Amino acid sequence: MPLKRIISILVIGILLLSSRRSFAQHTIFDSLVKQLSTLAPTDTNYINTLSTLGIHYQHRSMDSMLFIADKILTLSNKINYTKGIGNGNKLKGIAYINLQNKELALYHDSVAIAYYNKINDIKGIGAVYNNMAVLLNSYGEYNSANLFYQKSITYRQQANDLKGVGDCHTNMGNNLMAVGDYNGALVHMLEGLSIRKKINDLEGLGNSYSNLGNLYYYMHNYKKSEESYWESFRIKKSIGSYYELSNLYINIGGIHFEKQNYDSANYYFYEALKLSKNNSDNESIVISLNNISEVAIQQHNYDEAFKALREAEKYADHSIDNESKIVINLRKSICYSGIREYPKAITHATLALNTAIKIGAKRLIVETSETLSEIYEKNNDSKSALTYYKLSKQYSDSVYNEENITKFNDYEYKYKIQDKEQEILRLETSKKLEQEKNKLLKTGFILLLVAIGGISLLTYSINGNRKKEKHINELINKQNEALEQHNKFKDKVFSIVAHDLRSPIASIQSMFSLLDQGLISQEDFMTFRKDMTHQVNTLSLLLENLLSWSKKQMQKGLQTNRSVVIVKEIMDQNLALFNEISISKQIDVKSNVSENLEIMADVDQFDLIIRNLLSNAIKFTPKGGSILLNAKEEKGQIKISVKDSGVGMTQSTIDKIFANEIVSHKGTNGEKGTGLGLSLTKEFIENNSGTFNICSKPDQGTEITITFNQA
Repeated sequence: MPLKRIISILVIGILLLSSRRSFAQHTIFDSLVKQLSTLAPTDTNYINTLSTLGIHYQHRSMDSMLFIADKILTLSNKINYTKGIGNGNKLKGIAYINLQNKELALYHDSVAIAYYNKINDIKGIGAVYNNMAVLLNSYGEYNSANLFYQKSITYRQQANDLKGVGDCHTNMGNNLMAVGDYNGALVHMLEGLSIRKKINDLEGLGNSYSNLGNLYYYMHNYKKSEESYWESFRIKKSIGSYYELSNLYINIGGIHFEKQNYDSANYYFYEALKLSKNNSDNESIVISLNNISEVAIQQHNYDEAFKALREAEKYADHSIDNESKIVINLRKSICYSGIREYPKAITHATLALNTAIKIGAKRLIVETSETLSEIYEKNNDSKSALTYYKLSKQYSDSVYNEENITKFNDYEYKYKIQDKEQEILRLETSKKLEQEKNKLLKTGFILLLVAIGGISLLTYSINGNRKKEKHINELINKQNEALEQHNKFKDKVFSIVAHDLRSPIASIQSMFSLLDQGLISQEDFMTFRKDMTHQVNTLSLLLENLLSWSKKQMQKGLQTNRSVVIVKEIMDQNLALFNEISISKQIDVKSNVSENLEIMADVDQFDLIIRNLLSNAIKFTPKGGSILLNAKEEKGQIKISVKDSGVGMTQSTIDKIFANEIVSHKGTNGEKGTGLGLSLTKEFIENNSGTFNICSKPDQGTEITITFNQA
């Protein structure tokens, strides 16, 4: 349907720190450039102004944004300006989000948070957590994104950053909408709307109403959806955000299309086209023309559809594979099928399907494979029709798989609980030091009585005890400082756990509150019944997990905490995690791991080791390749290997890895990476007294072998 593609455009517009430019924003940009000319480069005001200017390059040029960020970092390091270093890394994080480089974006975001923590800049920390959530959302990691949105809200509330809190609630609503939790999405969107009304954030209000329109659209409440879009349209027009009006016209036209009001749908699509051309917004031009072609197809006006699609091709970016390219070829195939030119229809549908598989657009894979199945059936090729029907079913099941939608990543919780246990161990150490202090004081008193007859012995004893007492006091003070920091972190852990317990309950309470206040109808309320049942089930599962955690009090104080790890369990979990990716690249993955193999290692670090090795193997193995996982006992050790038929490595690359240098290469499908994974993997293997070996040659595949002590 025409609306779905445009939603992502509107969401990204709000998720980061600014939206597309209006006249007023141009004025701000020019003012910042002028202000810079009056300041000295060594002045912190200069660096702060440069940071603000960098944000305004977000929709202008990523190269310029990265250049400004590097300039900020150079100047800030010269004068040891901590906030400036944080700002520079935050800018680089935003730039790499837009460039879709996940690892570099997360790296610079993490560095920014570390520097903001040094100066307790909680507003800055909240902003970066929001950006990290945006990145994870764009990669479909919705549950992880939720965790970071919640963190961002917590920090922004502490900083009294109401605008930021409103933005986070709206973003979180979009995130929940993406996984079909319309109940939770509505709660957060209305909370964001309420905050934005309170602070009169007109741009934010326009975005809130636009996102509510998207939510109501997916709930098939087209009346409320259109009302929300028009309210957004009115606000954005009043503040001069003309750039976004074309997207709203597209969404309004989409509603009329769903109601089969094709003439009015066409009117709004043509209005969107006119505005998009005025703004030189090629992406919206292509979407408008694609939607015009869909209306023509529904009316069996194939000449008009072809005309719109040919014009769309003129504005499409042919240098990249994207959804617009898929839709254009898909619509062409439908048109050719409509006029019974089946070979041409098959050619364009196949092009659309190959592009959809290449970029991992699962919903479009479903749609294109369904179309191919229908075309082959019309062309009396039942065998091919069945093949593509099966492919459509396979990806359809993947898209709607409940396990993929609801699975929570609990690694962060494990880390925090483990850290809490370390804090308890430190507390016990402090108590032992106190006892040692008391013991030494008693010893000093006894020595004092014994040494009454000798002044020299008495003096020696007192001085010796004073030195020991001073040393112990210093140790206790250091422990107390550490305990204070860990108590703060413990409070954060409990705050997160408490929030997760409250969240499902609050969501249900909010729905009843909305019903009582008349903000939703009885009919709308009933549509959320299934969601509320899901919330109750989630709450039940969470309570069971918390009870399990409370019983698991381990006495471990080191970062690397070794225990017995069942190799096959970790292997199987990671194979399931990468199953869809390996299917999409048509890679044959086989595992030869016995049930009874156990090693002594840190379970979380071992999990990350296997995940990185398997991820790299899939990344650098071309379509149709193979991967073999082996694990066996050998001389009291467990030997594990991951062998692929991929592109391989040169000896120079292998040497760099063992020298702890970062090595970066793109995968066979253009997958980006910084090379941090193998470096981290090597470090974790060494932490667990393991060995690490690489056997590889260019174009001959790679075999990585690791060993651990048998449990």
